[in-house]
Amino acid sequence: MTTRRSVLSALAGTATALSAPAIVSAQSKKIIRIGEVFPKTHPYFKGLTRFAEEVDKRTNGAIKVEVFSDAQLGGEVAMVQGMRTGTVDGGTAAIGTFAQTTNQRRFFILDMPYLFDTYEQYDKWAESELAVELRAGMAEKTGIRILAFGGAGMDQILNTKRPIYKPEDLKGLKMRVWESRSAQLSFEITGMTATPMPYGEVFTSLQQGVIDGLVNAMTTFYQTKMYEVAKYLSLSDHLYVCMPLMLSERVFQSLGKPEQTALVEAAAAATKYWRALYPTDDQSYLKLLTEAGCKVNEVDRKAFKAHAQAGYGKFVDLINEPGTKELIDKFRKFSV
Repeated sequence: MTTRRSVLSALAGTATALSAPAIVSAQSKKIIRIGEVFPKTHPYFKGLTRFAEEVDKRTNGAIKVEVFSDAQLGGEVAMVQGMRTGTVDGGTAAIGTFAQTTNQRRFFILDMPYLFDTYEQYDKWAESELAVELRAGMAEKTGIRILAFGGAGMDQILNTKRPIYKPEDLKGLKMRVWESRSAQLSFEITGMTATPMPYGEVFTSLQQGVIDGLVNAMTTFYQTKMYEVAKYLSLSDHLYVCMPLMLSERVFQSLGKPEQTALVEAAAAATKYWRALYPTDDQSYLKLLTEAGCKVNEVDRKAFKAHAQAGYGKFVDLINEPGTKELIDKFRKFSV
């Protein structure tokens, strides 16, 4: 746990002020409704709420962002589809869900296990020119504008059967995966048997033995009470799930240039704050999960990483676009 503690210590409180806000004169107030799928205590909601606050500040109240939790605007697939058609203004969803729903396959790269080893590496990428390059042109292609990249923290393994130390320990376990082919592939090359399922069905499915486990951040495990039905927590840090902050392009284009600039800057500030929640949350929720009776162990990360990286070629085949290998190499430079 020494490496984990040092990373967490280095990253706690990294949110800093960005450039001066683009202030817009308040004329007629516009309301933008955005959503996420977890409770109001979750980092997703906190991140989107910070976005709302930043927008209010940068537009002098001309734009009001209302944040809806608990899948009130629909599950992640429904929200992405709604943003495309203009029935949902905005929100956040796993990057693989966005990629699958919009057929933008190059984003599948972000579901590769051990693409980022630490929170610092992901943060560096999220604010890099490569991140800007990746989302360029998406609004025109998909009807959705990616404003900035938030996150879902480092994924760990929780199951009902046994502690996981090596990839072979996962053999035979049915593990829930979100509804994305790239996420399913990330499970497979890590050694898991993937069972696609909306998150709202997971708790009951664990109780009934339909699945044996799932992966997610410790924050989410605790806040959704998964520890009540699954007790084996194996700390793998095998995937940092990217959560883009998105807006329907119809909404974005309905705004003037100063307002658009304000939203982009607000998103950058909010996602920086949002991503910084997870390192300290990891410490807090690991303690809470242990107190709740979870049996905690560290995995053999070297063995897991080697096992996963041996399957990276399958992502090249899945994406099946020219330049994919070169793009993956650009990403991997952030973990050096």
